[in-house]
Parts: sequence; C-alpha cells; structure tokens
Amino acid sequence: MTLRSPKIPGAVVIRTLWQVRNVLFTLRFNYQWPHRPQKQKMSQEQKSALWLDYQYYVKHISTPEWAASWGLVSLFLDLLATDKFANCLDLGSGFTSYAIRYWSKCVGAQCHIASVDDSLSWVGQTRSFLEQKGLGPGELYTEAEFLQTRSNLRADLVLYDYSGFKHRSEFLHHLGHFLHPNTIVIFDDCHSRDYTRDYVATLNTWCVRNGMQVVSLRRWTLDEFGRYAVLGYFHSSGSLWQFLR
Repeated sequence: MTLRSPKIPGAVVIRTLWQVRNVLFTLRFNYQWPHRPQKQKMSQEQKSALWLDYQYYVKHISTPEWAASWGLVSLFLDLLATDKFANCLDLGSGFTSYAIRYWSKCVGAQCHIASVDDSLSWVGQTRSFLEQKGLGPGELYTEAEFLQTRSNLRADLVLYDYSGFKHRSEFLHHLGHFLHPNTIVIFDDCHSRDYTRDYVATLNTWCVRNGMQVVSLRRWTLDEFGRYAVLGYFHSSGSLWQFLR
C-alpha cells in the first residue's frame, strides 16, 4: 500500500506564507523603527498640550473605547514626522483629524490632509472641535462628497479607522482606488474579539488578494481595551523598507 501525502490547497499555502512573512517583517520593523529619524517632530511641550486635548476629547466628546488610542495617535504622528508623506488620508474623522492638523501647524508641514466620515453628524462634531481649537477643517468630507469629488486622490499614508465594522469591511472595495504602489496604510482595530472577527478576516483576505503585506503594530499601539493596529504595504514595491532606511 502506497501512502500519499494529502494535497494542500494552493490558497492555504499562500495564506500560510503570507502569515509567516507577517511575523518576520514585524520583527524587522520593531527593530528598525526606533532608529528612524524624525525630521518634523513636535516639541515635548507641544505633545504634552496635545495629550491634554486628548484627555478632554475622550471625556467630553467621545469615549476612550470609541476614540483612537493615544498609542495609535502617537505612532501615526511619528510616521508623519519622518517627512516622507505628501498626502495623508484620514478615514474615520475624530481626534485623529485634529491631531494631524495640530501636528501640521506645529511643525509647518506641507502635507496635504483629507479626512472622511460616513456620518454627517460626526463630520459636524469634528468640524466643531477643529474650529473650537482654532484649526480650520480644511478638507473634511462626508463619504458621498469624498467619493464624488476626490476620486483623483492617491494617498501616501492612510489611517483606516472607518465607521462601524460592517461598513469598514464594505469600504475596502473603495480603498484600493486611493492607493498607489508606495502607499502605507495603518489599519486600526485588528485585535481578536467576537465583534472584530468578521472584519479582520475580510481585511486579511483583501490584503492577500491585493498583494499587501502587514506588520503588527501591537507593540506600539496596544491599549487597555486590547485594541491594536497593523501596518499594510505593498510587498512588491518594498516601500516599507525604503521608508525605514
């Protein structure tokens, strides 16, 4: 009797290799990231003032569970401070919309910023907070406005913390249109919970199909609720490693 090895479906092999590379690239990122120079970093005094604004925001406008974590905000601003991104797309308006514009004002950055939300009322909340803090809303859109008027945008850096998880999964269909081969995307809420499971599975499938590799940012963005983000980049372009040089 001849024993034959069971056939492993090609999709399983591809996903397994993708997951192994994720682990290896995460280790590499965690080693290289702390040494990356930041040319447009805020002063400690400016960052302390932003922290106070964050405390106010999660107490009076949103909640710690709903707002982006402070770790995510800090990491995203540190990415921007490398001065490698000319166009930033903030998908999911809120404190991040303020923090990015605050950073830009503090350092005099030339980075173009667009923020989008599917909720008209939340766009209004964000606009009010920006005006309260003396910052013009600039390009702040509802989803319909954005898809209709900014279809030519190709972002260098994207923060994807968009809507509820069902619509966040659906909007991945549009996301690819606003990326280019060197785009880096920060996907928030990639922790394993019952309420994130379907979204994370959809995101993983989308990344594999679109040739996007992911790096876990758990070390840098994990908060008290167990939430953390991942970084996505197109492996074929090697954009992340060029960025980290």
